[in-house]
Amino acid sequence: MDWISTGIAGAFGALATGIVFLVVRKPKERWGLYTIVFFTSCAVCYATMSFIIKPTTTREKPLNALEVSQAEKTEKFLNALEVSLAEIPAYKQISMYDAETYQRIKDEIRKSVIKGESQSQIIQRIRFIISELVEKYLPLSSDQALLDYMNVVILEIEELAHQSPELCYKFLFPKQYGTIDVTQYIKPETQQADLDALASVIRTGAEASEDIQDFPEYDAFIQNIIINLHETYGDDALLLENPHAPGIDKRKFCHIMVALYREILKLPKKESCLVLRSMLKAK
Repeated sequence: MDWISTGIAGAFGALATGIVFLVVRKPKERWGLYTIVFFTSCAVCYATMSFIIKPTTTREKPLNALEVSQAEKTEKFLNALEVSLAEIPAYKQISMYDAETYQRIKDEIRKSVIKGESQSQIIQRIRFIISELVEKYLPLSSDQALLDYMNVVILEIEELAHQSPELCYKFLFPKQYGTIDVTQYIKPETQQADLDALASVIRTGAEASEDIQDFPEYDAFIQNIIINLHETYGDDALLLENPHAPGIDKRKFCHIMVALYREILKLPKKESCLVLRSMLKAK
């Protein structure tokens, strides 16, 4: 018999009984309850220690037992993560309307967890896939979904540019400059608004039956907006023509990009959406 475990179990049982005594009082009327608590606590404590601390004579496990245990823990973690992911509206929409992309997201998460990558690295992997998904569905989404999403994008650009123009550029051009973990830099309420808007973009974009319609007046609308920006920002408005020019002032570019989007959103809803869709189509 393991007398050390027995002693610890007895002490634990006494402690549990003491706590019950302080709460219930009335020792004479409740002696049966105290007895049950004492022996039950002892048994639970002893069983728990027996499970966690195996006697040396029973530790004849295969050499890969640790790896098997770790693999089981990883699998349980991934299953729990998948359940949590499915509860997020945006990812639920992805699973419903784009099963291939959803599976790709899960595969990337699995690879990252197995490699032992950080949460930030995992988010960056997912963010890159999401950016591709946005390019696919945003031009096809409903007018309201498109406008809601662009309003969130403006907030995100502003929050990132306020901290660093490099962050802003990575957000706007992930393929050229790499992705970032936006959870580290963007306000929680903005992140939630992003996910909510993204869910609408995916749902309405996937359900759309028509292609992006041509908008012959696009050039004229953009030209008028650029003229307005030039009146406010002078020659700095020309930064929009070549965002990847060597030595470009990235902070100014991000600031003027926000101004451009705001000018577009000032247009009547129909024209605003047509301009945005034409811009997205041209990418």
